[in-house]
Amino acid sequence: MGKIFTRFLVIFLLSVTCNLEAIVAPPQLTSHDTYEKTEEMLKMHAKYKKVDKALISRAFKIFIDKIDPIKMYLLKNEVEKYLNPSDSFLSVATEDYEHENFTLFTNLYSTFLKAIERRNSLETSIFYKDLPKAVDYKAIEEMSHPKSIAEWKNKLRMVKSIQEEAISHLDAKKQEKQRAFILRKRLNREKELTCESNLERTRMVHVFFLKSIAEALDSHTTYFTPHEAKQFIVHIQQRLFGIGALLRDSMDGLSVEKIIKGGPAQKGKLLKKGDKIIAVNNESIIGMDLSEAVDLIRGPRRSKVILSIIRVADDVKQNFDVEIVRDEIVVEESRYSSHFEPYGDGVIAHLHLHSFYGDPTTASSKDLRKELLDIQKKHKLKGVILDLRDNGGGLLMEAINVASLFIDKGVVAAIRTSTGEVSRLRNLNDNKIWDGPLMVLINKGSASASEIVAQSLSDYGRAIVVGSASSYGKGSHQSGTFFDKTPDRVNPKGEYKVTGGVYYTVAGKSPQLHGVASDVVVPGIYAETEVGEKFSKYPLENDSIAPLFEDDLADIHPLYRFRVKKALQKNLQKQESVSKYLPTLKKSSQSRISKNKDYQNFLKALKDPSDKTYSEEFFTQEDLQLTESKNIMKEFILLHEK
Repeated sequence: MGKIFTRFLVIFLLSVTCNLEAIVAPPQLTSHDTYEKTEEMLKMHAKYKKVDKALISRAFKIFIDKIDPIKMYLLKNEVEKYLNPSDSFLSVATEDYEHENFTLFTNLYSTFLKAIERRNSLETSIFYKDLPKAVDYKAIEEMSHPKSIAEWKNKLRMVKSIQEEAISHLDAKKQEKQRAFILRKRLNREKELTCESNLERTRMVHVFFLKSIAEALDSHTTYFTPHEAKQFIVHIQQRLFGIGALLRDSMDGLSVEKIIKGGPAQKGKLLKKGDKIIAVNNESIIGMDLSEAVDLIRGPRRSKVILSIIRVADDVKQNFDVEIVRDEIVVEESRYSSHFEPYGDGVIAHLHLHSFYGDPTTASSKDLRKELLDIQKKHKLKGVILDLRDNGGGLLMEAINVASLFIDKGVVAAIRTSTGEVSRLRNLNDNKIWDGPLMVLINKGSASASEIVAQSLSDYGRAIVVGSASSYGKGSHQSGTFFDKTPDRVNPKGEYKVTGGVYYTVAGKSPQLHGVASDVVVPGIYAETEVGEKFSKYPLENDSIAPLFEDDLADIHPLYRFRVKKALQKNLQKQESVSKYLPTLKKSSQSRISKNKDYQNFLKALKDPSDKTYSEEFFTQEDLQLTESKNIMKEFILLHEK
């Protein structure tokens, strides 16, 4: 159970925060660059406009969390003045910042580098026999910095115990391999953090300062190194240039886990699942960090890359090289999936949108439109389930465009900018292709753009919202320096995204902190997990504005107001109501869930993660939440037809 929660939670948090922590050679940031980028972020931010003592105090804490996340290097006496700084200490730090001076952060980093040396000198003296048993990893996460070397050694033994427990099911040879792998990972990270020169170490301080001050503003403001910015663009667009294979890091190269459909590797049939890549362009990648190796494999479109492969077939090991021409890979599996199932004299469509994406060739709204039209062409469509579970957001305008597939013209959402102005985001086109029974399926992983779509469709009475009691609660919007860029055009000194304000749905509500409430609650995998904006560091507050169903076009310049008013004269979306169906749907759903033995066992196991009665397969064999949602949709269709 713990492993299940950890895996789902890690995937989920990555999709919501997009905080990519790959550490490579630091960008060439000077003190002036660091100051300027901070001031640029402050100018764009919704709330903070100046670095003050409160922000600096937060930044020190975040800085320490980033360099020593599980508190395995620094001792309490080394961080105390940074974690609980005096007023005079903060005064010096803020004054230093105004003079583009980061000495206190440099001193903290220097202490950390000495702690790395100390760990490596003491590591061999730690007694690793008779390790403590049944160590709770949560207990380690909650520990403060060790007060002494003895306490530090004890904590290290606890970490070692968890690692040994994780590999205990392997044979002796594989255990040694995994121990070496864990050691290599640690030493590689220490090497990257230590850097090769004093100049690089200074640049690394600037990187961590920018990351820390950004997160001190709020949990969604982020500074990205160039490497991270490239990864973030790939995440948003779900496209990249490479060979088209999913790879897994291992001690002796990169293992091919999956061949991506339509990519160069599949087209050329040169790679197979299980192949091991040991060199790229004749450069060995054994022992190399995963991100570095992947960067070598990726490259410009139509360029060539030579991979040295080891393949085992029928117990015979083959060594050979393959030449692959790089091409664009669109990771469609990470974008959406489309299914339908028969119901009565027609079908129910299930569209699972994993992110709100857009690139020069397509977008989420275009892909969903095509899927729905294809289904309608071949079948009698009776209902649509728009599945936004674990959809952490994406492009704001794509949220508007997706919602517009199900409503007529009018306001879909509004945003308050950093200047306090409220701008409305409207559907001005006749894009609606479905006006029948509609369900939006959410969970605690549905955030940001997903919440715009779910709440606005609910506000208009066009859809029932089903799933977790509430969604994630990310009601802030971000703008950045690179949303319209490609990976090869990122700023060599880094990019950033900044929370510029809060967004609202057409009813004037913001999901910030509270999330979107489901009309019919159907528990899912996160039912007992603390996930959401309210659990994040330094979130913005929630507020509301007046409803926007009656659009006075106040945010439109007078020169263009007549044109927009004319566009809105025909097919203006009216408020509908599905509330009359909800009492029946709720009662029926609760009855089915209470009588479903598998569902009750599922809920019982979620409440008690220590219960070993059910294996991991039990939780992945069937999507109980989706199955019940389909039952609700079937009853919804019957009520609607009556």
